[in-house]
Amino acid sequence: MALPTRLPLLAAAAVSAAVLVPSVASAADAPAADCPLWAPQAKVEHAIPGTNLTARDPYHGLLARNRLFFSFSVRGSAADLANVASVSWALDGKVVRTDPTLPFQWSGQSGSSKRMPAGDHQITVTVTPKSGTAASTSFALTATDCQPAGFYAEVPKVRGTATFGFQSAIERGGGPDLDGVTVTATKNVRTVLPRAKRGKSIGSIALIGENGQTIKSYTLKGASTALERGGVTVRFAPGAKRFLRVTGLPAGVKNVTVKLTSGIAALRSPKQAFTATGTLTAGSAHVAIASGGRYF
Repeated sequence: MALPTRLPLLAAAAVSAAVLVPSVASAADAPAADCPLWAPQAKVEHAIPGTNLTARDPYHGLLARNRLFFSFSVRGSAADLANVASVSWALDGKVVRTDPTLPFQWSGQSGSSKRMPAGDHQITVTVTPKSGTAASTSFALTATDCQPAGFYAEVPKVRGTATFGFQSAIERGGGPDLDGVTVTATKNVRTVLPRAKRGKSIGSIALIGENGQTIKSYTLKGASTALERGGVTVRFAPGAKRFLRVTGLPAGVKNVTVKLTSGIAALRSPKQAFTATGTLTAGSAHVAIASGGRYF
């Protein structure tokens, strides 16, 4: 996604309101069919018994294989890591990596069937110390050819176009059709409707299909109902926490891009970081993904 050079993203949070385990495909370089809607998960640390170390799973048990690479690691204080002679990783009981040096990582090509086959796996991490006995921990991992949903927010400091983009599946596609999307001003985002904009254009919405083609695009008007056309409804509530709601998306919509013209959305405090949360709905599933950053 293209972002202004002045607006790098801070660590993006991702919270799934309803996560379904994706179906697994056999092809390593193509999205699986009938992928569900799901959001990237926060990393998780698995304690290694008898030590002060943890095995980090950056994917919280659900790895999208087509993200090119995966990487697992062992974390701890400098003193605790200094006592580690080696770390090994076993995939379904077979040791696939032994690392005798910091930073004690197992990385590989996530889409390679030889490195991370699609399906359900058990990862076992064993730490062998320079003094003492070896210790292990295990955790489950599902490797899938489905991709997580995506959301990004570009909000100007004071004036300028604000852009909110939704993807049912990032990168290679294969995600479900979207029914609706919403945007919530989570932190340091304000929205207004100037008197001069009432009843006039305040932006646009583009409905995009699987191959990036635009299915429909509409102009949004400055009113509580910014659009009502062909079953698609866009509600705009300036000043509200959840200020934008889109419902009634037609079949085949995979991505949605909403642009609000200058003066509609901006930061409350230009020097502070902001967060906007996008919620995507597909059938009975919905996920919420936070996006934001700080101007430098």
